[in-house]
Amino acid sequence: MASRGGVGKGYFWDQSLDEVSIEIKLPEPASSKQIAFAIKPKHLMIGVKGQEPIIDGELHFTVDVDETVWTLESPTSLCVYLPKIKKQHWWPAVIVGEEERDPTKIAPEEATLSDLDPSMRATVEKMMVEQQQKQSNAARFEAFKAAHPELDFSGAKVNFGE
Repeated sequence: MASRGGVGKGYFWDQSLDEVSIEIKLPEPASSKQIAFAIKPKHLMIGVKGQEPIIDGELHFTVDVDETVWTLESPTSLCVYLPKIKKQHWWPAVIVGEEERDPTKIAPEEATLSDLDPSMRATVEKMMVEQQQKQSNAARFEAFKAAHPELDFSGAKVNFGE
């Protein structure tokens, strides 16, 4: 799968349409009590207490502070999950001023009907059934034309429910 993120100063990041995930390789082993972490809707600070922060800057977009989670995956690996407020929107970078990528060149996520909310899913399923019916009607019409070469359909206007 192609990355939808990039490399920041001291970290790697990726994103889905719902959240941004950050992986930081700590310069030396640390415990969770040694982690310095502060989050505001548009600002993030992460580091090890007593040292310069690894990340300290303005976020490109607003995050849901109450749902933000960080975990120490190992003594040298810290992961942060930032739920996006503006979902369905690609970020060019995590921190303003860092190297950006062109969000229009990010490949969309694979989606299935089960990913949709119930009302949207019903609408899409209805559209799929209608499309199948149109294709089936068109195929039946082509078969009828082939079975009856003596009939002239050259001026016929056929509407399959469009």
